[in-house]
Amino acid sequence: FPVDRERTRPSTIKEAVRRLKSGELVAMFPEGRRSDTGELMEAKRGIGMIACLSKVPVVPALITGSDRALPVDAGWLKRAKIRVIFGKPVYYTSTTDEKGYRNHELHEGISNKVMTAIREMKKVYGD
Repeated sequence: FPVDRERTRPSTIKEAVRRLKSGELVAMFPEGRRSDTGELMEAKRGIGMIACLSKVPVVPALITGSDRALPVDAGWLKRAKIRVIFGKPVYYTSTTDEKGYRNHELHEGISNKVMTAIREMKKVYGD
């Protein structure tokens, strides 16, 4: 389903959670967009919020080579090797922080754990 990256609305989060709870797969980019350089960026908290609300495990995925297949200044796709490596599912047993609140810090923490898993895969599989 399409997402406006500039203005994420609560309905976008609700739709992702609804789809996950109904058994559908939802692909998300934790960084909010594709990297122009191939380097990993900081995670946005949306993936953490969705994981928290849906109580569905996150399967981290490392995508390499997409920056060479479609560079920022290119008008067309270029021939490039693209790899997608899937990690082990990451489960979250808590949906609240130590004070019992669902908050931005908890969502950021979950998002950061997903990015840590992706960084570890990048160390092993590289570009």
